[in-house]
Formats: sequence, structure tokens, C-alpha cells
Amino acid sequence: MDVALARCPTEAELALVDAVVILTVVDDPTAGMLVCHRDAGSRDLTRLEERAYQAVLSMHRIAFDAPLPWTDRSLFDWFGAAVTEVKFRPDAAVSYCCDGPGVIVIKSSNMAFLESDLWAARDGTGFGLMSLVGLLAHEARHAEGYWHTCGNLDQTLEEMGAWAIHHYVWIWLAEHAHSAYTTPVNAAPDLYERAAVIASRLSATSFCTLPSPSPGRS
Repeated sequence: MDVALARCPTEAELALVDAVVILTVVDDPTAGMLVCHRDAGSRDLTRLEERAYQAVLSMHRIAFDAPLPWTDRSLFDWFGAAVTEVKFRPDAAVSYCCDGPGVIVIKSSNMAFLESDLWAARDGTGFGLMSLVGLLAHEARHAEGYWHTCGNLDQTLEEMGAWAIHHYVWIWLAEHAHSAYTTPVNAAPDLYERAAVIASRLSATSFCTLPSPSPGRS
């Protein structure tokens, strides 16, 4: 993933995303900072625009060896079916759904995904572009009509609400992603460990009725 994220998306890759979801940047906090260019085979994209496209493309790039627990589609196809538009807004207090049918809003100010070119940051937090993928999946589940059932939390994991999907994205990255996608370059710490730790944290903090621990990889 780090290798894919180190280059700009091609026009063909950008068109692939455009075919399934509209990406709208409102009051771009990175305006005036082009990181990709049309004359190099991509498009003229700001930092935020490039990160937005790369996040959705990451859903298409990554391969799992088992079906996702909540859909028989791939992560990319499921997301495209659930969401019609993603709006990135720096004035949003939080990310939320929905600003119209199938329209999710992502808070675009002070977001860690803008600060790293990597799939997972090297500081051990797990933040990086994969944190945005988890957030997009969370809001996409809301777009399908699954709302929190215990305040800002979900009552149970079994409800397969937004927190469950957020949790399972990390579990699937840890347990079911091909090692080529989860082994960072530059001898960084094992991404499995990061994803598993974050999944465990979500499991412990996102449900009013705590789920049973997820099994580790064999």
C-alpha cells in the first residue's frame, strides 16, 4: 500500500472512483498546494483531493481472503453501493451522515491522514490513510440506515451497526489482508499488530454490551 500511495493516481484510477462515488471538497484547507498534475498522467489535485481519491482506491486495491462479515460484496463495491457522495468540509464539527440520501460528510481539518503519505503512520498510532478508510466505512454504514443504538455507541457488535463495521475493517486488515498489503516498506513495525490493537480498542469502547474477544491470527 505504501508503494501505491507514494505515486499519484492515474487518470484511469481516478475515473474508476468517479464511476462509483462523487468526492466533493468544500473550502479545501490544502488549496494552492498541488501534489499531482495532469501533465504527468494524473490530474491537478490538492493534498486533500489526492488523499480522498487514494482512500477510496485503497478499498479497491486491498484483497481479503475471506468475505466481509456484513456484505457479500468487496469493500470497494459495498462502499460504492452505500454512498453516493463524500463531502470533505473543514467546518464540520465531526464527521457524520447524512447530508442527503447517501451523502456522508468528513471533517477535513486537523485530520491525521493529511499529515502522512503512508498507509499507517510510523509513530505507532496506526493513523495514516487506513484511518480514513475505517472512518469512511463507518459513515457508509450509517448511510445504509444503521444508526447508533446506545447514545453514540452501538448496543452490540452483533447488530452490525457502524461501530461493528469500523471494528471489522480493522480485524479484516489484521487477519485477512494479503501480507503484501499489510507489510510496510522501510522495516516499519508489523501492521498486523497495529490493526489488531485498534480493533481491540474499538471492541472495548464502542459497544454498551462488550463483545467477546476476537481470535488472534494463527
